[in-house]
Amino acid sequence: MKKKYIVISATALAGIGLGLFLASDRVKLVNDNIIIEAGTELNFDISQYVKASENKLEKLTVDTSKVDTSKVGEYEITITYKKQVLTLKVNVTDTLAPVIEQPTEPLKAKIGEEVQIETLGLNIEDVSEFTLTFDDGKATTTFDKSGEVKKKVIATDIYNNASEIEL
Repeated sequence: MKKKYIVISATALAGIGLGLFLASDRVKLVNDNIIIEAGTELNFDISQYVKASENKLEKLTVDTSKVDTSKVGEYEITITYKKQVLTLKVNVTDTLAPVIEQPTEPLKAKIGEEVQIETLGLNIEDVSEFTLTFDDGKATTTFDKSGEVKKKVIATDIYNNASEIEL
């Protein structure tokens, strides 16, 4: 009977040891969210998001194929270590205002002529859709006197990031 207890005890210890080994052979997310600006490259250090030894970090498979950094939204990165799968969320945001390039030449218009803002040929860069308005909130304006006239143009993207330029 003593042999029976010894065998059971040895089996139980082996099972506990195997369980502890398997539990220690896992990786863990320490931060499950990345926030990046739309239009930027997805460039991150996986060790900032996964708790694991250097050896395990080298064996991780990181799949970023579902992330589109050109569009605002929430995406997922899949991290695989052996049979363990972890999910890291990526929030792509747009917090930057459109950039309006100052024209090199003064713009010209006739007195009393309705000028539409789209016809000004302004060069504007933004990763999101945007609208252009004059400082009065309209997309058209007229000038009632000759000479140099200053007018503000405002570019506002769909996330309410705005910039203005005086023409």
